[in-house]
Amino acid sequence: EYGELCRIGPYSALLGDDHPGYKASQTNFFQSEDKFVKAMPRGFAWEVLEVYSGPPVISFKWRHWGYYEGPFEATDGTHQPSGQKLELFGHTIATVDENLKITKLEAFFDGGDLIRPLVVTPLI
Repeated sequence: EYGELCRIGPYSALLGDDHPGYKASQTNFFQSEDKFVKAMPRGFAWEVLEVYSGPPVISFKWRHWGYYEGPFEATDGTHQPSGQKLELFGHTIATVDENLKITKLEAFFDGGDLIRPLVVTPLI
């Protein structure tokens, strides 16, 4: 739901409470954005890698990536950056109507691929 996404932010929507070092339920939109913008100051780009089917059920592979160049504020403290490229790969199935409006969206990925590299570095 868009209201929930606007309240918690896209990072929290992706990650939830399932990963050590980050708890979406304890973070609002602005806090979440601040944490990740500081950790990846050049941005966290997104691209579609392959499209497997067209409308009305669109299936595609994607990736997010960015460079861990700033501190990350985790639940256990602030971690120093490693400088490494972070990548999150996933697969999405989007169902659209005749106006290409998304009516159903399913995303499959391991959010730990984003969080793990952020919280294994030493605390500042």
